[in-house]
Amino acid sequence: MASWGATAKAQSTHSTRVWRFRQRPIGVACSVALLLLPITATAWARPPEGFHEGPYLQLVTGARNADFDTNTADGIDNARDIEPLFGFNFGWNLTDPLAFELSGHYSTSGTANIQQHLVMARVGTRWNFVTNALTHFSSVRILPYVTMGGVLHFNILPAASGSSKTRVEQWGGGMDAGGGVSLLFYHDTLYISAEGTAGPIRRSTIRENIGGSLTTVYRGGWAVDWGTRLAAGVHF
Repeated sequence: MASWGATAKAQSTHSTRVWRFRQRPIGVACSVALLLLPITATAWARPPEGFHEGPYLQLVTGARNADFDTNTADGIDNARDIEPLFGFNFGWNLTDPLAFELSGHYSTSGTANIQQHLVMARVGTRWNFVTNALTHFSSVRILPYVTMGGVLHFNILPAASGSSKTRVEQWGGGMDAGGGVSLLFYHDTLYISAEGTAGPIRRSTIRENIGGSLTTVYRGGWAVDWGTRLAAGVHF
């Protein structure tokens, strides 16, 4: 009987030690979670509601791809594959994170005899990631964001030699998505942004009657369009 009691006591002690050992990681995890809770709550807490609401207007400069301007009838690449651009952004932050935006961009290049004009209009949405960790500074608020929208292209390109025209028009449409970061300075008034976007776009094929034959001058179809932009303006 004494032997049985000693065995039972030993098993009970062993079970208690095993239980405590198994519970130890749970206790450590709970302790770490309790320690991190104030830190994460501070990092992800929002600044005063409404600080980012309202309209904004920015001037834009940057670069865009322009590798679709090869005149296949004459075998001429009219200009560079990457062109500088300038334009504007007008947007409205309906809430601190959510904004709707209208953009217009223009590029031109070439010589006096071969000049082209590239115009893009974009309507999109922007979602800003508002965190206290990036917006609690006294001099600047940092707002990373993602954006998505629909784009419309209108290009005026040189006509082929032998054509009765000097210019032809090409249309295109599609969508893009991307991301960037905005900085708010001086009492949330000066607004600077940098972003990059890319997406599919479909351009029209341009054909002309040359020497009595309908000839493809600029090939259309689906392609990937991209751009990088730097914008500066005011947030009202």
